[in-house]
Amino acid sequence: MLSLLLWAGCATEPGADDSASVQATLALTTGETVGSVVTVTWDVQGELSALRIEYGVGDTLDRATTLEAPDAAGSTALYGLPYDVPVHARLVGELADGRTFTTAAGAVRTDPAPTGVPAMTVSGAVAAWPGEFLVTNTVGASFWVLALDSEGRVVWAWEPELGEDEYIMRARLAEEGDRFYVLVAHHGDTMEGSQNRILVRSLDGADLGTLDWPNADHDFVDLGGGTLAAIELVEVDGVWGDRIVERAPDGTRRIVWSAFDDTVLGEPVVNGQLGEWTHANALDWVPEHDAYYVQLYLAHQFVRVRRIDGRADLHVHGDSGALRPVGGDPLGAAHQFQVLSENDFLHFENGPADRASSRAVQFRADFESATLETTWDLEADPPLYVYAKGDVHRFPDDSTQICWATSGRIDDYGPDGALDWSLSLELGSALTYVQQVQQFGPR
Repeated sequence: MLSLLLWAGCATEPGADDSASVQATLALTTGETVGSVVTVTWDVQGELSALRIEYGVGDTLDRATTLEAPDAAGSTALYGLPYDVPVHARLVGELADGRTFTTAAGAVRTDPAPTGVPAMTVSGAVAAWPGEFLVTNTVGASFWVLALDSEGRVVWAWEPELGEDEYIMRARLAEEGDRFYVLVAHHGDTMEGSQNRILVRSLDGADLGTLDWPNADHDFVDLGGGTLAAIELVEVDGVWGDRIVERAPDGTRRIVWSAFDDTVLGEPVVNGQLGEWTHANALDWVPEHDAYYVQLYLAHQFVRVRRIDGRADLHVHGDSGALRPVGGDPLGAAHQFQVLSENDFLHFENGPADRASSRAVQFRADFESATLETTWDLEADPPLYVYAKGDVHRFPDDSTQICWATSGRIDDYGPDGALDWSLSLELGSALTYVQQVQQFGPR
């Protein structure tokens, strides 16, 4: 752990920048558990009415955090800083008597990244991210939960201790920004005996416990306030199907929707080799619609479920359903998606193995003409085949981010389809899904 202590002495004219007359000390230390977290500790002689911490990587103080009702002596943590870089910070404050001050900048170097974090190669420049950070996780050679900044630098890394045949399915930063949820799944040859769970970890590395969720599978979402919703696998009369289940902070569970109660899906039939019927690959929560959206891979369905009463009020069908596909069936062998409007959806389509090329595909459901039309698609050049997982995200400027999961790559494409930014993991490491994060840290 490193630290630097600075102080400045006191002022004369209230309302001016009287740094010379205000006695203040500043100390910077790196975190004991997460070495990219920097703690700022201060001690100011006098009653504080306002305090802002300006900080940044290197000599640039391009970030700031403002503290509400600050104590004269206290501390706060700075998150979202890369490993193994110099960090500078200073205090800018005002006392109750009107005097203001600015300390000299203190410095500390964040710790090196933990041993074993997969190596990454980054090219190009981020142009479209609405936030500054990306949360993802690796599988394959090693299993890590990672947060990256827009330069592809790791700002948070954790390697959970996993059991035999366990792997990370999905990692999410909580809506409050203060903790991670990590879905750990068990990979077996049958659907029986699943002991899946969600690990909870604070940004400073503290273990916040485990949520036992034996049948949680593939994906979950965070509704805020500690309430989560997940896809659950359930067996009825020898057939495995999916449902959406909410879990409150006190552990109370609510079944919102079940494929077995959805009459539009028809009679349960075994479609997969493990006795599966629907095989839900992805889940999303859209607050504006007060609805969940779930993608059913084996049933070639994309379903909207009203949260208030669990009614499925929209079924977008693939080639086995009521809508006639135009330009190919985007619901065949697909994973993550983004709801763009009431009728427009963006999907990551793995595609059939014999095509050997996955893609991002946008489609429109037109219920008047009973068509499902592909309106846009993008493939890698040269083609990449992602046999499992995969994610896609459309930015406000019409740029598109694609996570080529099992190929260990994340690409940003401009509105013209040109490759703007790319991140590649070392050979043997793959990805599952990604999460765009506006702010890394408690909000």
